[in-house]
Amino acid sequence: MTLGHSFESVLEAAKLGADWAWAVLYGDIAGPVMGFFRSRGVADPEEAAGDVFFELARELVDFEGNEESFRTFVFVIAYGRHLTENRYSNRRLRTVLADQVLDRLQSSSEVMGAVPVLEVRDEVRRAFEILTPEQRDVLSLRIVAGLSVDQVAEVLNRGVKTVKNLQRRGMARVHAQIPSEAAPA
Repeated sequence: MTLGHSFESVLEAAKLGADWAWAVLYGDIAGPVMGFFRSRGVADPEEAAGDVFFELARELVDFEGNEESFRTFVFVIAYGRHLTENRYSNRRLRTVLADQVLDRLQSSSEVMGAVPVLEVRDEVRRAFEILTPEQRDVLSLRIVAGLSVDQVAEVLNRGVKTVKNLQRRGMARVHAQIPSEAAPA
């Protein structure tokens, strides 16, 4: 979901503290933020998303930009929150991605929106466990958060070519782990 032409007025109202504007911003981006946290194995994605919006409330007054740069700004905060949690947690990182997400990424070079994460097949989960942390970051931000390659590069403070390579290599590793369908007789 994007706000389109109404984004500027909603942003300005949120900067002034209008509750309705915060509700609109939250409704627009909370789902992808929680999906990102779920895909990265965060214990309480709702709490983590709440932390992101708390930080956003403190920093929004200084934000200038369009809706695309706002989404990037939010995921820079979310990614930082994720890194902080990982520093203080020795929990095993788990990635949750559904088969439909893999199909969508494979069929499109640009993921235009977030895909709901519902059921996960064991072989997909195992395949993503073999990814490097950097590949998990890229695939989570691309697939679950629905960010463009350029946005992911900005969030991760990496070059676009690096992000594309991490995505390509990660998908190759995932596909190598998924058993191929039985060939028709």
